[in-house]
Amino acid sequence: ADLSDANRYLKEKDYNSAFVELKKIVNEPSSDELGGNDYERNQAKLNLAYLYYKGFGVTQDYSESLKLLKSLISTGSPDVFYALGLHYYGGYGVAKDVDLARKLWTKSAELGSVPAKKILEKTKVIDEGEWLKAR
Repeated sequence: ADLSDANRYLKEKDYNSAFVELKKIVNEPSSDELGGNDYERNQAKLNLAYLYYKGFGVTQDYSESLKLLKSLISTGSPDVFYALGLHYYGGYGVAKDVDLARKLWTKSAELGSVPAKKILEKTKVIDEGEWLKAR
């Protein structure tokens, strides 16, 4: 299994092939057993989480997406915190928690995520608008 092949399939929107390739990478023996690093496996898990979240190439499954993302928290990847924030903000597979979503996006933004910075601004404007309507 090869991450570059999986990424090519994703780019081509061939989600079925991407899913198969990513699953192979995730299910390979861990690098601890092989003496390498886990970068490819972690990237594969992150991409699989996205496919499960969107339902691309596989039946949509928020709990599977969350399980993969939570297994990646220790990597400190801004993409992981961003994606977890999406789950909590929308209540996808978890109880909706806007405050936790904001904390996750703030962590992601602090780690350099441009999408997290943008979504923090966007949701701030939405929430202020809802607050003004409620008055």
